[in-house]
Order: sequence, then structure tokens, then C-alpha cells
Amino acid sequence: GGSGGGGGLPAFFQAAPGPRRALVLAVPLLATSAFAESWRRGYLNRTDETTGRNAAREPKRTNLKADDIVNQLKIDLDDGQYVITGNLSRDIFDDTCLFTNPLTEVRGLTRYQSALRTLFDASSSRYELSDVRVVDDKHVEAVGTIFGVLSAVPWRPRIGRTRVIATYTLDESTGLIVGYDEKSYDVGSGKLLSGADIFQRTLFGG
Repeated sequence: GGSGGGGGLPAFFQAAPGPRRALVLAVPLLATSAFAESWRRGYLNRTDETTGRNAAREPKRTNLKADDIVNQLKIDLDDGQYVITGNLSRDIFDDTCLFTNPLTEVRGLTRYQSALRTLFDASSSRYELSDVRVVDDKHVEAVGTIFGVLSAVPWRPRIGRTRVIATYTLDESTGLIVGYDEKSYDVGSGKLLSGADIFQRTLFGG
């Protein structure tokens, strides 16, 4: 059997003495610390000012049915690769939509879209859509796999195939998307990824 606390680490880090290995072992703590919160806030507050100015002039497609949202999301996710490029249809989202995953919580469409545009290297990354379906009148679910190279940090770690299940919540009065909740799973093991897991992948890839 393995010895020590680093048995699950890649060989590169297991063999590394001193500070580098200690940093990897500390990732679960860092992911819930003020350090992680500072990093998240700094990254997510980088807003595209042009997008923000244009947003006020954009009309919204209100009172769409869940089937209509599904059809548009299929285009945006598959053809537009929006989780890689940020090129989503803003007119089906409420401007104050809340976007959540185990690591981050972002209030506001412009902030979220700006973060997406700088998170991945679009030329080296891919989102493979498996399905988009209506759950009920107010919820739509999308399932896909994402992989590629992160450009949000200078050392550009490579992210392995990660299964993403996203639930979109529609407003009862407008039909616009007001909530987005994302859960990620390791494709190989099927493990549900925690905030600490996602933070570690952001730093080191995997």
C-alpha cells in the first residue's frame, strides 16, 4: 500500500521535495481560505467594459417556453461552444442571473461572460454536448464534456475530460434564465468534484 499523505498525487509532485509538494497537499485548505476567495474575486471582477455598455441596449426574448430555451442552448453550447468562448445568447438570460458551481458564485451576466472569455484557450479546448433537455416548465438541463487548456493562469494547465451537468432555472414571469447551477464529474472515476478539486485543477491541471 501507499505511504504518507501524497499517494494520490501525480508522480511529478510525489517526487518533488519541499514547497511544491507542500503546496499541492495544502490545496484543500487553500480552496476554502481567504486566498482562494481573493483569487476568485480578482478574476471574476475582470469585466469587459464594452460588453457591459452594450448590454443595456440589448432586447430580451421574454416569455419563451422551455423548449425554446433548449433549442437556443443547443446552438450556443454545440456550435457556439459558449462555455469555452463566452459567446452565449444574452437575450435569453436575465442580466442579474446567478451562476454557481462548487468553487464560485457569480451574480451578473456580464461578469460571467467576461470570465468565460478568458478562462480557456479556445484554440486548444473543446466542449462536447451530449444532451439538452426540459426537466419541467421552469428548468432545463444540459450535459456535456469539457477539456482543454486554461488561460486564466499564466502556466496554462491542461484540464482532462470533465463531465459537466448544468441546470438552468427560468423565471416564472419573464421566461428568462435567472439561475445556473453547475456540477462537474471526473470522467474516469465518475467522482463529483468539490470546490477543492476544481481549485486544484485550476492550479495544476488534471
